Amino acid sequence: MPKIIILPDDIKNKIAAGEVVERPASALKELLENSIDAGATEMVIDVANGGKRLIRLIDNGTGMEHEDAILAFKRHATSKLKSIDDLFRIKTLGFRGEALPSIASVSKVSITTGISESSPGTSIEIMAGEIKEIKDSSPIKGTSIEVRDLFYNVPARRKFLKSTQTELRHIIETVMQRAIPYPELSITLKHDGRSILELSRAGDIKERLLQLYGREFINGLIELSKDDIYCLASTSDFTMHGRDYQYLFVNRRPVKNPSINHAVYRAYEGLIPKDRHPVYFIFMEIDPHRVDVNIHPAKREIKFEDGDILYNTVYSLLEEGAGRSQTTPFDVRTNFHSIAQHQPIAKDEADAVYHKLEMQDKPLFLREDIPLYEEGRGYLYLGDAFTAYINDDGLTIIDQHAAHERVLFEGLLEKGIDSERLLIPARVQLTPQEFGVLMKNNDAMLELGFEFSDFGGNSILISSIPSSLKGVNLTGLLHDIASMFIEGPSAEKSLRERLAARIACSNAVKSGELLSRDKLDFLIDDLNKTRQPYKCPHGRPTRIHLSLNDLRRLFKRQ
Repeated sequence: MPKIIILPDDIKNKIAAGEVVERPASALKELLENSIDAGATEMVIDVANGGKRLIRLIDNGTGMEHEDAILAFKRHATSKLKSIDDLFRIKTLGFRGEALPSIASVSKVSITTGISESSPGTSIEIMAGEIKEIKDSSPIKGTSIEVRDLFYNVPARRKFLKSTQTELRHIIETVMQRAIPYPELSITLKHDGRSILELSRAGDIKERLLQLYGREFINGLIELSKDDIYCLASTSDFTMHGRDYQYLFVNRRPVKNPSINHAVYRAYEGLIPKDRHPVYFIFMEIDPHRVDVNIHPAKREIKFEDGDILYNTVYSLLEEGAGRSQTTPFDVRTNFHSIAQHQPIAKDEADAVYHKLEMQDKPLFLREDIPLYEEGRGYLYLGDAFTAYINDDGLTIIDQHAAHERVLFEGLLEKGIDSERLLIPARVQLTPQEFGVLMKNNDAMLELGFEFSDFGGNSILISSIPSSLKGVNLTGLLHDIASMFIEGPSAEKSLRERLAARIACSNAVKSGELLSRDKLDFLIDDLNKTRQPYKCPHGRPTRIHLSLNDLRRLFKRQ
């Protein structure tokens, strides 16, 4: 008896559904792409229970005639491919003809569609892939499709769906991935009757990002373009805790490509801290013949024919742009500091000191017999981030920002995070995901020193903040905190520790900030009193010590 059999159609359909429909968001993705391919300019999306109970999309696209509406639910039925050659010049988001039959095989689907407001449309009811009813509908131009009770007939798949909030976050992200490269679309998203996103048509991509993220976010981006690549990316001062704000679009399709991502991080190497991440929105227009979108079942990853060229173009574009966005370095002459005074010296005094040091007949040593320095520690600024001092043990170089971070961090954990009421409440625009997760964790935020309320339109009104946060970029901070909640608990640090580290980073002295002798003395003494004086909260060194023996060894005197 043969061991190989041909699977029944219902099992084949469910296997296909497993490749296309992972969760409610992936079902919505297919529906959105169909609407975009149909030329829709307006979309209204309603979801319930994170999309597990209902996904409804109404669009004003071209719609379908009676016969096409029925054929659309047959496997591999498509209007987008006519020959094998078409498979290698894909210009549409969908093309395989698997989406609708796959969705219909694991849910209850109803569709009403038509091509004119003056002639009857078609309504179809489908359950578990079987058409139950076909009838004429009222005249309609466009399509309304409902997907109910996803995986109701595949309980093993349904039990692996996550919480309503988690599934909703995936849905919001899916909608945003399609909204960003199509600014001409008007999109409304509602969850359980509550408006989550209301995006009117935007003039261009930058305006679309402004709708989604707000002015302060956009001000942290630089605009770059070369050939057929357009990019909005972080300035060197604008980074994130996580990788949530990294998007690549090829011919307006949201995709992932490890090579391009590597090019971005290489461009920012040395410009941003290693534990921070750049924001980028990269848009490429490439001849479809030079792109393979068939290498991933869900079309999330693509392959480039000219991958090396694109890598180098993205790298050079961002390296130059991000480098230009750096804060102008301090003049070396202003980086010398009078140890005898408690305030930074004036520029003319600094020039005189600099000249004096230039005129030394022998190498400069930080010793007591040099008149510039008092007894005790003698300090010299090295560049715009480091300070060196000599004592009986040798040479110590400190990163004043990292050192101050450690001092502030342990102080916050020991004394607690005090809250202070704002004289004028601050309105902060958030993404829908961020808004949802912060509202859900309102009590936890209160414990962390934040008091805020729903201001509508994915905005919050902040009335109290941690007292240590005066002058900080609240929008950037809240982006980071929301990412922390989304990521969940860390095995290494609690949310309170991570927030304390973020506050410490925001309030620590900056690179290039000149400190008086007293302040440097206090900083080093306070650092020595901490539990972990050799590392900042992010794990970077606060100081490096070279003993006299180390120096002799480095100069090969031992």
